[in-house]
Amino acid sequence: MRYVGWLIVIIIVIFGIYYFWTRPSPKGPGGQVPEETKSEALKVGALLTLTGGGGFAGEEVKEGMDLASRNPEIQQKLAIQFEDSATEPAKAVSGFNKLNEIGDADIIVVTLSAMAEAVTPIAIEKKIPILQTLVSAPNIAAGSPYTFRYFHSADVDTAIGSRIALEKIKAKTAAILYLNDPYGRSHYEFFKKFFTDGGGKVVSEQSFTREDNDFRTHLTKVKEVKPDLLYFVGLEKSVAQILKQVRELKIKSALLANAVMAGPSVQEASGENDEGVYLVSPSFYFDQPTDVAKKFIEDYKAAYNKPPSHYAAIGYDIVNLLARIDKRQGDRGDDIVRKLTEIGGMTGAMGDLTIDAEGEISYPLYPAQIKEQKLIRLEL
Repeated sequence: MRYVGWLIVIIIVIFGIYYFWTRPSPKGPGGQVPEETKSEALKVGALLTLTGGGGFAGEEVKEGMDLASRNPEIQQKLAIQFEDSATEPAKAVSGFNKLNEIGDADIIVVTLSAMAEAVTPIAIEKKIPILQTLVSAPNIAAGSPYTFRYFHSADVDTAIGSRIALEKIKAKTAAILYLNDPYGRSHYEFFKKFFTDGGGKVVSEQSFTREDNDFRTHLTKVKEVKPDLLYFVGLEKSVAQILKQVRELKIKSALLANAVMAGPSVQEASGENDEGVYLVSPSFYFDQPTDVAKKFIEDYKAAYNKPPSHYAAIGYDIVNLLARIDKRQGDRGDDIVRKLTEIGGMTGAMGDLTIDAEGEISYPLYPAQIKEQKLIRLEL
């Protein structure tokens, strides 16, 4: 009987060893993780306005993205391919299709409202997550789980701008001069609504195109009606040229711009012509910087020998945000959307960020004024 007992013990041991080596495991033959569970780099398409009227902003977003991408850990997590939309919606569509069909992008970043408006319907149709930035036209990020936006919207910007007009400048009448595209029109429409709802009267409404460079005809009409305020919305070159020609024509109206005026490159292009201009400014230029922001500012100045703009800070944050997505082989559209949404928020160069239920990532805006080449925060 003793031998039978030992025989049973030996059989159990042998069976246990066999089971240990042949049992199903998250690791396959040779201890390797099967392909379906491996992490892999997230393929990011960056459809930026690197040239054309929006080149000043798109290039700064790219600088921020490039700076963040110098981190070796991020290099392992993200594979970024850049395309230039040249600030033209048709080229944005071509670039989007290239990033999707050839680059096989998991998510596409796009700058400026007109470009986002052109490509977002394609992204929704093809179920490709899209992260819009420098996009202020309202509701472009709403209505689809595949759309996200990291920027402020025109209604938020103009709500503050109209308060500056009514409470700080105490304007009763205003002229509006705006870029005729989704970005400019959205600011025009909201500012007009808020200003008139507050008791103001709009006495002149004029638009221009991205190609326009001579605004003297527009501004002569403004001078004729003598408004208390000229509210103007454009991109870097048009804003700088408008201010130059306002000074040449000796227009005495108070001047108010949207948040594009806060960028250092726009102020540099405007020179001394921006003295006294009222504007809406992102919190980046005023709030106590986070540790992340301090490092970003220090590294940016060392890399580019100039102070960073909020556009660069946003680009930096986008890379760090997307690097938090743990992409696994086989993940596509819905998986990327779910994982990005689950991040919830983070502390970035622009401050503490959260992703709301509509896919919006925003930050505070403040009333401000340019005095002696410095951006001064105002109180309302």
